[in-house]
Amino acid sequence: MATSAYARYSAHTGITHAQCWAHARRHFEHAKSIEPEAVAEALARIGELYACEKAISQQRLSGTQKAAYRAAHARPVVDAFFTWSEEQACAAALLPSNPLTKALHYVLERREGLSV
Repeated sequence: MATSAYARYSAHTGITHAQCWAHARRHFEHAKSIEPEAVAEALARIGELYACEKAISQQRLSGTQKAAYRAAHARPVVDAFFTWSEEQACAAALLPSNPLTKALHYVLERREGLSV
């Protein structure tokens, strides 16, 4: 199913359309050779989210426990990631064709879905 189909389905049903952090991460990987420092920062921040999920799994949390853990631990990471992404997108003198620019725009355009 295409991404637009997911968006239509989400709008029709009222279900929140969550986006995939692995896809977001891949976009930064494409920029690694051109913007290694910024990409390392992005990947480290995304890695913190993966660490939260690992902790949830290791602690065998479920349902409301998962939600509470994510609210306490992942939410601040996500918020900081998007603050950083916005700063990078505004401050960096990058061409639109730069892979880092593309990665930043990819995540910023999907902020709502990545913040679920």
